[in-house]
Amino acid sequence: MSLSIAEMIGRFRRPEYTGENRCMPCTALNAVITGVLAITVGVVSTGAGAVVLLAGAAAIYFRGYLIPGTPTITQRYFPTWALRLFGKEPLAEPNALDTDGGVTAGTNDRGENPLADYEHVGELLADAGIVEDCADEDDLCLTPAFEEAWWDRIERFRDDDAAIERLAAVLDVDPEGVAVAGTDPFEVEIDGVTAGRWSSRAAFLADLGAEPTVAEWLPIWDELDQRQSGELLASLRAFLQRCPDCDGELTSIEDVTKTCCSGEYVNVSRDCTECGASVFNGSYR
Repeated sequence: MSLSIAEMIGRFRRPEYTGENRCMPCTALNAVITGVLAITVGVVSTGAGAVVLLAGAAAIYFRGYLIPGTPTITQRYFPTWALRLFGKEPLAEPNALDTDGGVTAGTNDRGENPLADYEHVGELLADAGIVEDCADEDDLCLTPAFEEAWWDRIERFRDDDAAIERLAAVLDVDPEGVAVAGTDPFEVEIDGVTAGRWSSRAAFLADLGAEPTVAEWLPIWDELDQRQSGELLASLRAFLQRCPDCDGELTSIEDVTKTCCSGEYVNVSRDCTECGASVFNGSYR
């Protein structure tokens, strides 16, 4: 039985690489290759060059790429700046201190690299006595002393007046101009202008309590810039077992995502079973 044109196209199409899943770096690379091939063939025969151009364009449109293995090529060899041109943020190398689960490696805004001696964030936190090997599993856990100090501040800052007073001191502003509002997301406003946003009040309380606590325990804290310190505070939320807002139990959810531009990675979230607050979100390869 003969196939209709629609059925033939359907068999040819690769939905995992087209539509919303289309990888623009892959498309750009294949478009350049197709153009070069068409021009090369066109030197010999204009008609043949036109055929190559049309066939290549059809393959890219319906399949996402012309050359087999293009997703792997872009994933491995496209430079960071090129991926960013297409709105793709490449994942960190496994040994980097990176994302919501770690601290961005490299120099701070003063041109220094306070993280040069650490291969990953676990080493940094363990060296400061903030985390240690868990007693009952192959993982890292907060040390009892740090956890107690952190929770003391979290519980204190559950009072909005105490939270605002601390925020004003950190930001060096008048407490009268500081306000906190919302649940998901949770926002901090200064003189009516949004100055900070968290996924939940629980995440905000965790960071607000962690900031002065980490400053006491981590010798290089003052050497980190705002970006690095913010990422470090966020990464610490992954170690929490209870919700900073309602004391509910936190559960972890992992979801594997595949992308033709950055490979396969795992999204991790820690959410409260009682109040539904999102406390931590991160990803790793």
